[in-house]
Amino acid sequence: YSYSNYAHTGGYSAKAPWAGAGGEHLLITPGLNLGDGTDSYKLVFWLDGTTSAGTDLYVQISSSNATSAGFTDTLATYIAGSAVTPMPTIYAEQSINLTGYTGTQYIAFRMVDADGYSVYIDDIEVELIPPQPTLSLSYSTVSLSPITIGSTSFSHAFNVGSNSGAGSLVVDSITTSNSAYSVALPNLPGATVIAGGSVDVDISWTPT
Repeated sequence: YSYSNYAHTGGYSAKAPWAGAGGEHLLITPGLNLGDGTDSYKLVFWLDGTTSAGTDLYVQISSSNATSAGFTDTLATYIAGSAVTPMPTIYAEQSINLTGYTGTQYIAFRMVDADGYSVYIDDIEVELIPPQPTLSLSYSTVSLSPITIGSTSFSHAFNVGSNSGAGSLVVDSITTSNSAYSVALPNLPGATVIAGGSVDVDISWTPT
């Protein structure tokens, strides 16, 4: 890895550079104390990748950083151009649950280049997962196509956030302050959102 001034925040980011001959790049964190298992943690970082095939990123963990070959436990995989495990093409936050890992651990960002493209990583943090359920809102805009007056346009299961805590979250009800729209829970009120699960709503619009 090298440094780049193409950063998510601050002045610099970590760059796994592309090379025509290909290659492999490893960025390894210092030792991280994940405790005795009483608390749970998550890895959070911002990634900017590519759709160019030949660019693969593997996030791996090990209790030793003696050799690069020691990182065999893969937490997440990002394959450029893949429909299953793609990598973002603009900076996007990534979150990986580290529950079950204890003691001192090292995290490696292994970029395997086969004449692909560069990858940028920034703002790497390990955060405590709250033991209680936590509603984290992370919504964007939604477009409901214009339709005939009196007819209804729908957006089903529109994601508005997630349960970022370790406990189960129960969503009892949801309301809107805009009378032109209606919102409802896709599941019956009182449905449980597991730790790490998404919170979705159904939105409808009936123009008058």
